Amino acid sequence: MAATDAYIEESIRSPDAKIVDGYSAGLMQNDYGGLSAEDMNALIAYIASR
Repeated sequence: MAATDAYIEESIRSPDAKIVDGYSAGLMQNDYGGLSAEDMNALIAYIASR
């Protein structure tokens, strides 16, 4: 299943917004929301390419 860019961005900005079964809330750092739009887009593109 491929993730959409919007889902990836939400997962970066608010990692506890959607918790996948088998995982606990609070596992991911929540300090990436301050990335510039350019950096966020580059990060999303990198993640989506994997």
